[in-house]
Amino acid sequence: MSDRTEWHKLLGLVLSPLFEQLGYETRLEVDLSLKSHFIDIVVIRRVEVKDFNQVIDRVYWEAFDDLNEHNLISFKSYSESFGSFEAEELLGHLINYCKQYDVSRKDVNLYAIVHHYPEQFLKPFIKTGFYKKIKGEEITDLDLEGFKRIRFIKTRTTNNPVLGLFSGDPVRIKKSYEFLKAEGNLISEVSSYLKKIGKYIGEVIEMYTKEDFFKEFPPDESPFVFPWEEEYHNKEIEAIKQRVEQEKQRAEQEKHRAEQEKQRAEQERQSIEQERQSIEQERQRAERIEQEKRKAEELLNEYRRRYGEL
Repeated sequence: MSDRTEWHKLLGLVLSPLFEQLGYETRLEVDLSLKSHFIDIVVIRRVEVKDFNQVIDRVYWEAFDDLNEHNLISFKSYSESFGSFEAEELLGHLINYCKQYDVSRKDVNLYAIVHHYPEQFLKPFIKTGFYKKIKGEEITDLDLEGFKRIRFIKTRTTNNPVLGLFSGDPVRIKKSYEFLKAEGNLISEVSSYLKKIGKYIGEVIEMYTKEDFFKEFPPDESPFVFPWEEEYHNKEIEAIKQRVEQEKQRAEQEKHRAEQEKQRAEQERQSIEQERQSIEQERQRAERIEQEKRKAEELLNEYRRRYGEL
């Protein structure tokens, strides 16, 4: 299985529990021709759910608020783009699907889940009535007259926690996982695919490094989501241990140097003290000589008073 096929199938597997709660069956890589012409995901209504809010939070289904009886979804991952050819291909899927399964065109909706916003493709339509922003650049509709409308959902900016796992943005991925874990509704169904999603993430992380990721989300006591989380965490622990050991060695070296400095200082102090004592002895000897000199002068003066000058 190619990487492209793997990621497209993986998205369908992760979305399947969501659509199931909305009353829809999900089919993956449906062959629409005799020459293996596959559509990534087909979502078919099986149960009538009148109010999606009654079964799951709006953030999950906001991008799919207009689900039809049949829904064809094309997924373009980080390495793919959506342009005129892809639009024609999706419309071709629509025709083939309607013919093969005897479905009315009005009962089918088209969706393009894209990693990269198809700016070049949509640019000519932005200032026309054919282009409509449903939610910023996260959700947009292209409804050309005479053609089936295509809804674009951009994973890089989506708040949908399931689609957010395919955003390629580590911060958004982590937040999506944390939301799924806290909300608890789909985490048991999605968790078995997290390791594969981790591989997908590993391929798209380029400018945003693992170090940057853990600055935003430092490891805690919760289970690791992605394989490289535990690897990074263990490496960080080992690096911390090495830094602690290095700091310990540096501290010992500093202590040893401080002890040597202390000994040198003590030697200097003793040397200074000896010098001071020597100076003091010289001063005292000089004083004694001065005293002897004064006494000699006094005796000489006394002699002169008594006997005069010789």
